[in-house]
Amino acid sequence: MIFPLLSIIHRTTFLLRKMTEGTAELLRQECMDGLMARDVQWPEETAKANHPLKRHRRVGDRYTWTIPLKPLNVQHSRTSDLVLERSTFCIIHVDEGEPESPLDNYIISVQVLSACVLRHKYIVDDAGLHEWLDKRLLPLTVIELWKIPVALRPKPIADLMASVSAIHSLLEPFERPETWTYFDDELHEWILEWEKEQQGKICDEKKEQDWDADF
Repeated sequence: MIFPLLSIIHRTTFLLRKMTEGTAELLRQECMDGLMARDVQWPEETAKANHPLKRHRRVGDRYTWTIPLKPLNVQHSRTSDLVLERSTFCIIHVDEGEPESPLDNYIISVQVLSACVLRHKYIVDDAGLHEWLDKRLLPLTVIELWKIPVALRPKPIADLMASVSAIHSLLEPFERPETWTYFDDELHEWILEWEKEQQGKICDEKKEQDWDADF
């Protein structure tokens, strides 16, 4: 369960989409199950640091309630467990500013991370992590290209450097040589490193808020 504290302990559900008749029907069912429906989380919504919903999340992280089950007669997924465990997401507050509706809602925000030096595609949140990882993956891709003999390169190095931001898409169709190195095994450590950096920024921001509150 992604939000056990809110769902099980506080018995609260929040809007992850704009209100429609279909959404209203789901809310009626959830309220019959004992959940209280709210649009967004106030007063936490005004907080800048460490919001209980809008934090960077990873599948199976310390905020997730995981229930071990026996995989008896369960068909194995074609997607590696490592791909799922390295996937991240975040919740974003959407303020439509529509005068006819006072309701806000959240959305789950993700982007696809793909690179020539990754065997798999990954789902990551777009709160800076995608760009942070790309700054590592692009130089590694360029190194792998330089390792290929000139006659076997899919495109001249000069042409690729002219569109360095589009290298991954430009190289998508080509077959990697045996000397090509993949960095999927490094991805998890990189994500953990980014999380530590973000946690440090949150702590600094929280200290600034506490300092301002004293005055």
